Amino acid sequence: MHNLSSLNKTGIALAVAQALVINVSSAATITVNNGADTTVGCSFREAIQTINQGNSSNNGCDADLADGGFGVNDSLKFEVNTISLTEGEVLIESDLSINSGGSAVTITGNNTSQLLRVVSAEVSIDSVTLRNGLTTVGAAIAAFDSELTLNNSEISENSVSDIGSGIYAYASTLTLNNCEISRNSASYNGSGLFTISSSITLNNSTVSYHVGGGGIHVDSSSLTLNNSSVSNNSTRGEGGGIFADSSTIILINDSAISNNSSDSSGSGIYADSNSLLTFNNCTISGNSADDDEGGGIGIRSSTLTLSNCTVSGNSAPEAGGGIAALTESVVNINNSTISGNSSRNGGGLYTRSSVASLINSTISGNNANRGGGVYAMTAGAISFINNIISGNISSSLGADLGVKLNVMVTAQRNNLFGDSSKTITEAFDGVTPSSNNIIATSDGNTPTAISNILAPLADNGGPTLTHALVAGSPAVDAGDNNVCATVQVNLVDQRGEPRPLGSACDIGAYEGELEPDPTFFVVPLPNGKSVIFGL
Repeated sequence: MHNLSSLNKTGIALAVAQALVINVSSAATITVNNGADTTVGCSFREAIQTINQGNSSNNGCDADLADGGFGVNDSLKFEVNTISLTEGEVLIESDLSINSGGSAVTITGNNTSQLLRVVSAEVSIDSVTLRNGLTTVGAAIAAFDSELTLNNSEISENSVSDIGSGIYAYASTLTLNNCEISRNSASYNGSGLFTISSSITLNNSTVSYHVGGGGIHVDSSSLTLNNSSVSNNSTRGEGGGIFADSSTIILINDSAISNNSSDSSGSGIYADSNSLLTFNNCTISGNSADDDEGGGIGIRSSTLTLSNCTVSGNSAPEAGGGIAALTESVVNINNSTISGNSSRNGGGLYTRSSVASLINSTISGNNANRGGGVYAMTAGAISFINNIISGNISSSLGADLGVKLNVMVTAQRNNLFGDSSKTITEAFDGVTPSSNNIIATSDGNTPTAISNILAPLADNGGPTLTHALVAGSPAVDAGDNNVCATVQVNLVDQRGEPRPLGSACDIGAYEGELEPDPTFFVVPLPNGKSVIFGL
């Protein structure tokens, strides 16, 4: 005899399962065959209205209901290449897939209106160009409480009188894969992309050539860039490439922030108000600020972690040509290179009322009036382990390292400071590193020309440019191996090459070629294996 309670439970479970199956499979497909914003045939606007309403009444669109009717994941196809909107923005408030089917489809607003407004919907857009939108906020797309995915698409030449000319996202999740956001303009912020309380991910995408409001503006949001670039953007404020504010979390991997400009601070990227920035295997180069601080990166009351990165060729007139950390910020630099940056104070790195830690990094070729390599001031703290700070230039004092106003400096051992073109007095201002470090100045404990310490910045393998150690450099095998072996990121150098675990690692971001072990030799066998013989 069957238990009635069990049968009831089984019946309920089957009913729920069937309902779920019907809901998931229920989807309609509509084909747009009229590119004009009219009622002839099926226009783009009519197709969206059909999906929003869940029926095709009162318009020229016929829905393919072979998959079970209207429901989640309805889709749009095209028999035309251009959609010209003349009656204002198109509202999307139902889950939807917009796919060009592999052909090029352009949706244009003719510089008269916003293109798409997405509200409380899950929308994917594939192989579509959104162009010539014009409005106050979010000219190409404005998304509210939605999940939006763009694949293989372009957002370009849109403009707003306020914020977010390309995409504006509020309380939304946005993912861009293989997309281009370019040549949009805003009067205020976020010419390419503006977000509030949202989660944004860019994969293999570019944000470039924006004017007025910079490339990306993120407020109280999270932003992740993977294999992407933010370049050639400009702003009248802070953060030409990226601006982050109000506890925003930014993670940038294998990406480039380059050739951006700003009228104020942080021309490459600027972060304020308890934001958190993490860079891995990145290049920050060629950015320039017309005023204030932070040519490449500027942070205020925020935290920056830089691992396996190169910051080069950036400039700022006041301070921090490469990096500026201000007002109780925290900076952690590991396995990274800061080279060829310039400013009045702190050509490579500038800190004010902040804390900085540098491990296994190279700072060289930077230029400033004071503190060509590093300049720290105003009651902060800075520590150095296994770093090269050499070959920097200053028109005043502290060519390599300058310290002012009660900054605590910890540089007890295993760093290489200066080169023989300078005296200790010329290389350092406000601090003299202990003799447990390599002091390469003309009157130091190991006088050495910069050409005998480092090679010029170059592609030495790996994802970023580095300064290789030249043969016989005093930095070879002079690092603290406990740091190289125990700090996870420093098990390899900036290029990803292994550091030795049984002997001393090299100082700086670059690990030279490993010396062959004379205690054994390897004989390869025909089967692809090998035999090791000890001596």
